[in-house]
Amino acid sequence: WGPRRHTGTRVTMAAAAPEELPKELQGVLMLSGVEVFPRILEVECGDAKAKEFVDMMQAGPEKVNMALVTEIWGKVSHWGEFFVAASKIGELNAKLGEAEVDAVIDEVMGKAAAKELEGQISNMDALFQDPERATKLNKFADLVSKVWAKLGNKMQ
Repeated sequence: WGPRRHTGTRVTMAAAAPEELPKELQGVLMLSGVEVFPRILEVECGDAKAKEFVDMMQAGPEKVNMALVTEIWGKVSHWGEFFVAASKIGELNAKLGEAEVDAVIDEVMGKAAAKELEGQISNMDALFQDPERATKLNKFADLVSKVWAKLGNKMQ
């Protein structure tokens, strides 16, 4: 169940260990590893702001403008939550099997609502056009959080 994670070229910042970076910068760097990151930037921030951000990130760690990073993260964080949630669902499915995960999803959200949400977030092109995408992505992340709360202890 759920979307499949895509990986692409990650923007890297070698100046500090990831855990030493501000939360917003950690989030942006994680999200930059997703194949559709450039499209996410364009859709959520506009072409000019996306270019400004990419140029800044490619200029190196000494050129990081934390105000810009915070602004960008505020506009794209729902995508970060979505991809983390998609990864967690993938982990649950791989370890426990889709039948067990689906049963808990049905318990948490209901089968019809879960199928509807899956349909709304599965097509990236349509999702990029949807003005309610942030709400839907957050709803998915919330669902996964609840499912993880019920099943996560079985992952050890």
